[in-house]
Amino acid sequence: MFRTEADWILKAMIVMAASDARLDAREVRAIQTIYQEQTGREIDARAVVLAVQTFATRRALLEELSVTAGAMLDETKETILRAAFLTAEANGQLSPQERERLAAIAASLGFSDGEMQEIVGGSGNEQALD
Repeated sequence: MFRTEADWILKAMIVMAASDARLDAREVRAIQTIYQEQTGREIDARAVVLAVQTFATRRALLEELSVTAGAMLDETKETILRAAFLTAEANGQLSPQERERLAAIAASLGFSDGEMQEIVGGSGNEQALD
């Protein structure tokens, strides 16, 4: 996996965690776990918290993701979307803000609503976004 792909996985999770303006310990642990599973790299909890604080107000990240997505493999884009979804569901529910942000990430990656549902539905959550 290219470094930029790992960076986008982390950034997408950070954007999701910041979407409801509440970062809890479950989300931090989820980000750490998912990031390590997807990239083979570890990330410190303090780095996650700092990244959420830093990127919470940067709407430009979705625009940057949209531009970068054109050069990504479909598999990478799906991984980014799944990682964002798993981060959002870490606290047991998806808030309206999280659903909206997930849809924005999916759109930035070039996925339709139906494709998004199919991808996150494959994450083991039968109800995904219902």
